[in-house]
Amino acid sequence: LEALAAMPQEEDLSLLESRLKQDDGTQLLAAGAIARIPGDKARLVLEKAASSSKTTIRSAGFEGLSLRADPASIPFLIEQLETGDAEVRKMAINVLRNTTQEKFDTPAKWLNWYKNRQKERQP
Repeated sequence: LEALAAMPQEEDLSLLESRLKQDDGTQLLAAGAIARIPGDKARLVLEKAASSSKTTIRSAGFEGLSLRADPASIPFLIEQLETGDAEVRKMAINVLRNTTQEKFDTPAKWLNWYKNRQKERQP
């Protein structure tokens, strides 16, 4: 796993995803490797992990998204702000801060920022 993490490639994604799902302490290493693989497939694997009901997998998924800092994950992260789980909202805010360089501290402020951003993008 360490060798894969050093130079991850898209063809390694299925193996890394399986390691991400295992509850054996290697989730963060796998998430870090996945974060370095370009493309939507890797991003979606991390988003799926961040949606997991298992705390360790969910945390690793958010960590990978933070390392990746991909603006394509913003809609997913905004959705996470509307969950009932305070820990999920906190992790989503941390990833949003890292991805956007904005420093909002509440879900309401992030939701307002996103809403305004969507308005600005409309023709």
